[in-house]
Amino acid sequence: HVLITHSQVDSETSDLPGYGEDETQIGFVAGGGYHVTDFAAVELAYDNVGRFDWSSDDGSDFGAYRVQGALLTGFFHCPVWGPLEVTARVGGFGYRQSSWDNGQGRNTDTGVAAVYGLGLQAKVWRNLALRAEWFQLQEVDDYPFDQIGIGATWTF
Repeated sequence: HVLITHSQVDSETSDLPGYGEDETQIGFVAGGGYHVTDFAAVELAYDNVGRFDWSSDDGSDFGAYRVQGALLTGFFHCPVWGPLEVTARVGGFGYRQSSWDNGQGRNTDTGVAAVYGLGLQAKVWRNLALRAEWFQLQEVDDYPFDQIGIGATWTF
């Protein structure tokens, strides 16, 4: 499956007086899975959440951080009407966060965060389905990341 995502973070940087942050980015998810039953699968995917820039209003303090990693989730789908299915996912996200600050240099952090989400999927052709979903990466370097994505899946 491949998803193009809109990622959003709710960090503390934009809450500080005199600071602003671009808290939304375009990212992508690409991966594959295995159907365990007709309604459940295990999916492994690479998730490039995006690069987020921040700066002080006067431009004297600035930096950026990037989050990427591997999603390992259980993916569940249930038909609701014709080709339309409701989907859910739950699992984990092994991430690497890299950041830099003009006053402190580069920093990296790794960890594991919980993942959960909901969505819709519709079969449009024999093996091709379109998917729209929301999922949240919990506590990636202390912040939750919400991702909304649209994409396609191909079933073998």
